[in-house]
Amino acid sequence: MNIAPDMSLSHWYPEGRVESLDILRGLAILLMTVTHQLLPFGLQPDALGQHLLVIGSYYTRPLFIALSGIALVLYARKYRWPFRMMVHGSVLFLMAWTVDLVSHQSLAIDWDIFQLIGACYAIAALFSYLNNHIARYAAVSILILVWYANPALRPDHGLFPIWPHGVYFLGGYVIGAWVISRYNRVWLTLLLVSASFVYLSCFYIYFERTIPLSTNVPGIVASQAAIIVLLFVTLLLEKNDFNRNALLSFLLRMGRYPLTLYFMQQLMVVLGVRLHFKLTLTGSPAFDCFAQTVLLVAAMYGMTFLFPHFRFLSMEFWLGKAEGLVMDCVPKSGVFSPRPEN
Repeated sequence: MNIAPDMSLSHWYPEGRVESLDILRGLAILLMTVTHQLLPFGLQPDALGQHLLVIGSYYTRPLFIALSGIALVLYARKYRWPFRMMVHGSVLFLMAWTVDLVSHQSLAIDWDIFQLIGACYAIAALFSYLNNHIARYAAVSILILVWYANPALRPDHGLFPIWPHGVYFLGGYVIGAWVISRYNRVWLTLLLVSASFVYLSCFYIYFERTIPLSTNVPGIVASQAAIIVLLFVTLLLEKNDFNRNALLSFLLRMGRYPLTLYFMQQLMVVLGVRLHFKLTLTGSPAFDCFAQTVLLVAAMYGMTFLFPHFRFLSMEFWLGKAEGLVMDCVPKSGVFSPRPEN
């Protein structure tokens, strides 16, 4: 067995889904659910809780955002249609904002994670009109420098504002672009994964407890290193068809409906925090939190079997419908048309 796959995603393009990305999305959704369900029960950050918070801050949230950046690479190669990408990002942003509008009773944009991802897609679509990769990376660099030099212009307010959380999306895009590039070689893959693993080990042992924010440079590097290692492992499993065991099949199903499942678990957080609607079986917050989390994950997993038969139940279905409606209303020429192959 070849233990050093080329990490290439290109042999999946353009048919089908990349199961490795779905598995990682499922992992991110699962970890988000576990960490978020601590909030309604007001659990103190003991040893276990602290580890869960670290996982959520340094790894889960960046992983979820970076996977969207990786998916953007495949999306752009499949469609080569910047306007469609812009519509996708804008509709996603508006859907997430509408959910927040209902749950928070406020018109304010609080930069939920899907608002961030939607905005990143829309911005990336604008850069996609540039003719080559060098021009796109140069434009991104100029934008970052402008924001860095002018704090008043930075979009840095809210839960997950573009500054600095957009760096995870950009990092995912760079990782995805490298994975499908001609420069991807076995020895480079092993070197990159080994260096990432060593950095993660050192970060966990020496730095993790002394760095207050995951958005500091060491935390950002740690999150990207974790994504590289996880992507390598899941691509290795997929290449060798090891992704049929029960755990990975579970994560695969969860990862196919990230938008719907994310807001399902977020609804339980809102109900618990605002309305104190939560499980109270024993009076022990830790046990009740565990029981509610297990039941919630089971319900989320069960819903994934309904979505293929009742597609209107999933937010992904309505996202596609809204995109299609917008695309049907615009001409297929000029800036609205797909870009030609290079």
